[in-house]
Amino acid sequence: MKHTPGPWQIDEIQTEDWKINISAGNRIIACAFHLTDDPVIPDEECLANAQLIFLAPQMFEVLKDLCYRTFRNMPKDDTLNAGFEIIGQIERG
Repeated sequence: MKHTPGPWQIDEIQTEDWKINISAGNRIIACAFHLTDDPVIPDEECLANAQLIFLAPQMFEVLKDLCYRTFRNMPKDDTLNAGFEIIGQIERG
């Protein structure tokens, strides 16, 4: 199974249940939840989690580019092997 194609966006904060939706078009694909006791302001961790999820497709494309183009002729080390393993896991689903 492949991931939902981009572009992904961070939607408005849902104040009724204190979550931030990440969507692709009109489809919600992930949520980051508010984790503090403050009923008004979403915490930085929630916003950072939403940003990380939102950027996942772009980070995946950069990782593929680095592994397959930039470092393809370099000797494989643990970090590069880990990059290829992550790519494989994502592509296999």
